[in-house]
Amino acid sequence: EMCIRDRVTPALDGSATLIAATSTGLWSRTGAFTEDADWQRVAFSPQGFSTYANAYCSDVVWNDRGLWVTLVGTGAAGHDGVYRSTNGLAGPFTAIALPNLETGARLSLGEAPHATTRMYVLGKRPSPTDPANNTGHAHLWQIDVSAAAANVREVQNFPVGLFVSEVKLTGGNLIITKRDQSDYDQAIAVRQVGGNDVVSVGGSLESNGGAWDAALFDLTITTAAGNLTTNFTAANQTNPAADAATFIGAGIHPDVHFVRNAGAALWVGCDGGVFHRSGGNNRSMNAGLASAEPGIIASHPTLDGPVLAGTQDNGAIQRIGD
Repeated sequence: EMCIRDRVTPALDGSATLIAATSTGLWSRTGAFTEDADWQRVAFSPQGFSTYANAYCSDVVWNDRGLWVTLVGTGAAGHDGVYRSTNGLAGPFTAIALPNLETGARLSLGEAPHATTRMYVLGKRPSPTDPANNTGHAHLWQIDVSAAAANVREVQNFPVGLFVSEVKLTGGNLIITKRDQSDYDQAIAVRQVGGNDVVSVGGSLESNGGAWDAALFDLTITTAAGNLTTNFTAANQTNPAADAATFIGAGIHPDVHFVRNAGAALWVGCDGGVFHRSGGNNRSMNAGLASAEPGIIASHPTLDGPVLAGTQDNGAIQRIGD
């Protein structure tokens, strides 16, 4: 797997510095495009990357506050988390610890383009009420680098079931009961609305009035009693689609892999293709795109026109003829 970011807008000659976060570490390539040119490994981790058994870099961002990269799956105490260099590829990279991080879990970076001193991190933490026996709670952190030392804060009232299809409440403990898909379904984007950061996060799927829709939320970040919090209602943790203030996935196919702001609009990439949200309305943008994922096709036994296709997560599609 790979996530690539460019350091600058490429010049007309194609020159740029590209950074790739991959399952084999962090890599860079500089200069005009040359076919099959070698990439150079960027040293950033506390020990040689090849010495980790299952580590990978899940995301990378390079902005005016530095080069940021996530490292997960190291199996080494204190090594999973976020690393930042204010001196580009040359480093040094400083580790930024995320409190209560569930190690081994994928992390995604959400830069605030209107306030580049703030970076949000999407990942997972163990249950705060039973951390030894109940893991997999989706979680959000905010990193603020406006001062010399990074200030890391956890964000409260986050939908803990973002990466699963069901959460149960047992004895005051939110239990993750279904298969976690955070390694496959995870996306984050940040914008500003009315002076507040609004963090859009995408995950797997939510049950919504008999339908399965995208786990997609618009979360407004504020401060309450000195703590960062979202406007998600804690009472809706077992039924997140009922949270009218934040749930925006209605009509969008589950399994979200990408979200990107474009002004007030939000573009969503998922297993069902491309969707667009604007003015509170969601719509498919898949006309002409090969995004239905058909797995089997059958024609009518006696008529030439009708054809029926069975698809992956998109139901059955019938063609009735020209």
